[in-house]
Amino acid sequence: MAIHQNAGPLTFGEIANPGVVVVERYRELLADDFAQLAGFTAATVAEFTRDGSAGWELREMLRGFDSNPVDFMAEMGTIGE
Repeated sequence: MAIHQNAGPLTFGEIANPGVVVVERYRELLADDFAQLAGFTAATVAEFTRDGSAGWELREMLRGFDSNPVDFMAEMGTIGE
C-alpha cells in the first residue's frame, strides 16, 4: 500500500489512526497499527503464496518504503530476492 501524495511527502506517522486488517470471511489473519512504519510513505504488509498441492499461505511481512508510487511497485517485487 502507498499513501497518495498530493502536496508533498506524507508518512504513515502523519496520518490519524493508520493501520491494516486482513481478514478471510470473519477470521482476522493480520492486524497492525503501522507504529513501526511511522516514517515511511509506502509499505508491504503480507505475501500470499500457493503451491500446486496446498491451499493459500499468508506470510506477514511488514516492510516500509520511502519511494514514490512507481518506484515502490518495482521495489515491492524484490522483497524475496
